[in-house]
Amino acid sequence: MNSITLIMALSAIIWYVIDRTKPMWSEIAWGKYITTALAGVLGAAVVFGYKLDLVCAMGMASEVSIVGQIVTVLSLMCGSSAISEIITRIKVEEK
Repeated sequence: MNSITLIMALSAIIWYVIDRTKPMWSEIAWGKYITTALAGVLGAAVVFGYKLDLVCAMGMASEVSIVGQIVTVLSLMCGSSAISEIITRIKVEEK
């Protein structure tokens, strides 16, 4: 599996985990910060665990770097939110 496909798949998995656990803190006023923190922790665990680097995967760098890994963590954090928005809209249209 190429790195970009793996990053996209893991982003979807992170979204799924966050979406399923979000109701536990949705009533709390600062619940969005918990969501952001969880996305960051899961993203960092995945990126550093699998040594993923989006910059390297796109061919803009020849080797994995810490800066590229941080960019990848940030993209996973945002990606899980973006995927969540898309899936939510799809679910609304289906009903």
